[in-house]
Amino acid sequence: MQNYQKIIAIAALGWTATVMQARLSYAQATTSDVKQAVLAELTSKLDTKSAKVGDVVSAKTVAELKQADGSTIRKGSKLTGKVTEVESKSAGNGMVSVAIIFDQLEVKGEPQKPIHGILVAIAPRPSLSDQGASSGSLPLGSTKDVGTMAAATGGGPVAPGGQDKSESMQPGSTVKGVKLDTKLAADGSSVLHGSDKEIHLESGMKIQVGLM
Repeated sequence: MQNYQKIIAIAALGWTATVMQARLSYAQATTSDVKQAVLAELTSKLDTKSAKVGDVVSAKTVAELKQADGSTIRKGSKLTGKVTEVESKSAGNGMVSVAIIFDQLEVKGEPQKPIHGILVAIAPRPSLSDQGASSGSLPLGSTKDVGTMAAATGGGPVAPGGQDKSESMQPGSTVKGVKLDTKLAADGSSVLHGSDKEIHLESGMKIQVGLM
């Protein structure tokens, strides 16, 4: 019995050390550390006024991505994530933020698999005029203090490997009043900050999800 308890205690210590090591590495990670990125659009809504930790965030890919390991994330694949931290305007004394991580990928015809996906770009849902102007392009972001995403794009705001350049997004946020932090949270989540009001994410908003 005592040996069994010792084994459990050692295993628990090992797991704790692994978690702490991961948190330390993420504490220094930024959005420019992503290996590849896939274009997608949100299929769920989020409002920091009512959102809770654990709420599901979902998206579907709008372009194909050929990964470094030879596999392909096909257009229409499902990305599922969750809210890991949220602070409404009232709870945060005027400061608004929400942290999101994508942790599951489902490609049609294949088993669901775990991923570590973060937001590297987010843009408003395109208007009808935007869609008419270019059916193959996405609205571009333009946040000056965001990293270059060189690892994901090969240097600057161009398409990640395996995607058409016309379908790329520049890193950052063009959602009014919302800033995408270049630094990740301690658990590896991406963080959005609101300037003076609650953050509202709508279904149809264009995003780029970086794969760590």
